[in-house]
Amino acid sequence: MEKYLVTGTADYSTMSENHEILVLRNEYADYIYDWTFHVGDTVKFRWFDGIREQETEFRIAGEISDGIFEDDGGGKLFGKTGFFLLPEELMNQMMPSGFNFNSQLLVRMDDLSQEPAIRKTMNDLLDTTPMVTMESFYDYYQDSEAMYQRTSLVIWGLCGFIMLFAVINLVNTLIATTLSRKHEFSVLRSVGMAKKQLRQTVQCEGILLAFWNICITVLIGTAVGYGIVRYLNYVGDDTWVWHFPAVHFAGYMIVAILLPVLIAAALIHLLEKKSIVQQLREID
Repeated sequence: MEKYLVTGTADYSTMSENHEILVLRNEYADYIYDWTFHVGDTVKFRWFDGIREQETEFRIAGEISDGIFEDDGGGKLFGKTGFFLLPEELMNQMMPSGFNFNSQLLVRMDDLSQEPAIRKTMNDLLDTTPMVTMESFYDYYQDSEAMYQRTSLVIWGLCGFIMLFAVINLVNTLIATTLSRKHEFSVLRSVGMAKKQLRQTVQCEGILLAFWNICITVLIGTAVGYGIVRYLNYVGDDTWVWHFPAVHFAGYMIVAILLPVLIAAALIHLLEKKSIVQQLREID
């Protein structure tokens, strides 16, 4: 301890007798609060001892350098320490007799089937000990699952909106293209093209358009999806795994191919309700 003492003293007996403490992370305090602790300053502690609220004033006896955290031993001992160090004797005076000062207790179970019963027992125990909190892998799993569900909902909503927009755009393109070519279709029918041939021609053109849409979706959509997963792993907990959505992509392909076929058949059927002569006259 003396090795990393910057100013002041660190005599254990004197600190215990005079209610003195040591200060750590002064550079961090300066960075966050824009002021630092100095030897001789007084610090007032307020805490709950399990029965009532308590308050005690301590004097800063010395300052410990942040270099202690780079030391192998010091890093293990004080790595999770806050701003202050005080003698164990003063700690015992602050809390009721027999108080357990262990900051962490790790419970491991080999039989995971007993986890619900053990968790319930520990939660019941915590209800009688207000100063103790518990963190479990079950709670972590529940929080992670909730976050996953929220994020997935946002992503699926965005994907659904994009797919709906793409389908609407495809439908509008097919309808506009077909209706704008009524004169062309009437001329083709007048020179001998059969209804089936005309319907198949329009359907093939629609399928060709859908094919290019599918290719763009595979190239750009796959890259964007993979990039989103990488980003979520970068800013999150590194639990996201990318898989190619084969089932959903197959559904999109079916919709993209069937729409041109059905829309072309419906439009050609509507156009065929009038004779070729009537269609040519309307165009003229």
